[in-house]
Amino acid sequence: MRYILNLVTTLCLTICTHKPVFAQVDTSSINETRNYVHFMDSINKLDYVQDKGFITSVVDGVMKADGKVVGGFGINSLLNLKGDTAFRIEYHDNLDVNIYKTYYYRFDKLIYASLELQGARAMRNSIYLKEEFYNDGHLIRTTTRKERSAEKYFDKINFSMYGDGLTFLANFRKENMQQQR
Repeated sequence: MRYILNLVTTLCLTICTHKPVFAQVDTSSINETRNYVHFMDSINKLDYVQDKGFITSVVDGVMKADGKVVGGFGINSLLNLKGDTAFRIEYHDNLDVNIYKTYYYRFDKLIYASLELQGARAMRNSIYLKEEFYNDGHLIRTTTRKERSAEKYFDKINFSMYGDGLTFLANFRKENMQQQR
């Protein structure tokens, strides 16, 4: 009887004190990524980024429908001095709503992506915000905040941010290869 009582007590203590870790996210990785994003944003806001070992690149264009200009877009990139490594790529367009897609790269890997929709014209309030954190190509955390009005832009928010971020990086590399020839 004593043997059974000890066994039951041991099992109960083992079960009660065991903490499953398989579903937990490494918050130090999230905090490190947030710090990196904040650092890249602060560099990007400097007047003379070249003094810190970076350069910026800007690509602008117009969006047309039936031959009429209906909006525009811009792609702003933060690069190393050689222009062969992207740290931050931001895409902005204002066709129906202001869309800001920002991707952050470290060692040529996508580590963070954000998507923000802001109301058009005078109402520049955020109606949708989504953040995604990645580690070695795996999504480790997502946060989303949205207003009811964001639902009408379903086609603008329903896409793979990871895939889109990799496409922007691939386009950057392709352009860079052409310029270095």
